[in-house]
Amino acid sequence: MSIDYSSGYKHQLNTGFQVKLPWAAGHPGRLVRVELKADGTLVLEKGFAWDGPSYPGSDTPEGMDTFARASAVHDALYRLMVNRVLDYRVHRLKADETMRALCLEDGMVEGQADLCYRAVRSLGDAYAMPPGERPKLPAWPVQDARD
Repeated sequence: MSIDYSSGYKHQLNTGFQVKLPWAAGHPGRLVRVELKADGTLVLEKGFAWDGPSYPGSDTPEGMDTFARASAVHDALYRLMVNRVLDYRVHRLKADETMRALCLEDGMVEGQADLCYRAVRSLGDAYAMPPGERPKLPAWPVQDARD
């Protein structure tokens, strides 16, 4: 399915769209330009802005053909987890699986969809956690360049 978006934030929807997520039913909530309805319908409104995919090569015009919708939905779901509408401990796996499924629906080859999925599974945990629950990263010792 093709969606209409433009760059600016990095990307911004020119028209809204929605996707049905049965696994998210029963967790209604609203953020700026994002609504999760009680029946599990995720609504992204015109003007929703997101940073696009972080996977190398996927944030190109060609890559966005198969990743725009998936990356927008994934970003919105992570925002809902950060804002405690969804519980990241319960819903993060489903959000990541949804991203992969949308990539495949929109024509991404399975191997690339699998790599994208593995990347968010490996690296996405802290981005789904609400503030205050994110782990503190240790400070790396700074070595003087003269040593």
